[in-house]
Amino acid sequence: MSCPLPQEILDLIVDHLHDNTDSLESCCLVSKSWIHRVRKHLFAAVNLRIRGRFERWKKTFPDPTNSPTHHARTLTIGDFNFATAADGCFISTFCGIVRLHVLIRELYHRRIPLAPLYGLSPVIRSLRVGAISCNLSEIFDLICSFPLLEDLSLFSSTHDIGDEGWNAPSTSPRLTGALKLRMSGGIQSTTSLLLGLPSGIHFTKIAVSWNDEEDVRWTMCLVSRCSSTLESLYITNDIGVFLSVSVPD
Repeated sequence: MSCPLPQEILDLIVDHLHDNTDSLESCCLVSKSWIHRVRKHLFAAVNLRIRGRFERWKKTFPDPTNSPTHHARTLTIGDFNFATAADGCFISTFCGIVRLHVLIRELYHRRIPLAPLYGLSPVIRSLRVGAISCNLSEIFDLICSFPLLEDLSLFSSTHDIGDEGWNAPSTSPRLTGALKLRMSGGIQSTTSLLLGLPSGIHFTKIAVSWNDEEDVRWTMCLVSRCSSTLESLYITNDIGVFLSVSVPD
């Protein structure tokens, strides 16, 4: 269907509907010329947390070159026990992701590898990893594969570094945004690896959950290392008492 209005005006109309999913879906039926702009908003955030959703996505968009993956800016993924190498390649088409949320769990007592996600998008600025059980070496390899990473959130029930420890690469992201840590086994191991990153840490906001007295000491290490950039500190302990501190200039 032809339209007398310039494409720029049509784009503005679609942009105005950016948070109205029903209206955006209706716009897709109006004209092919509207689809590209509509997809920009419809697929800005993609949730593939459930395996079935991943399969449906591949079935709906079998050709990556004609897929809306390049519109996605936020990707939530979980249960990513990719059946084939092609599955991993398919995920790599989400190359414009800015915010990545990864939910890890063990399947059949076998830990899910993170390697298919390394370097997924060169423009990722926010990473959130939630896990029942995690290997910190793999997580920090993931962290260091995103050169522009700023915000980092790590949540886990149990964790380990691995039998051989973790060897830091020659470079790492500067991490200039917000840090959130909630590790049921304590933040000692995670903090130790953060403090060892070659480019240092420069967080402006830190939020941590305390489980024991050692967490207090390691929080002070984080605060000390970020003393020149830190603006706020938020602490939760295991009995639900909250402490929020604004760091003075």
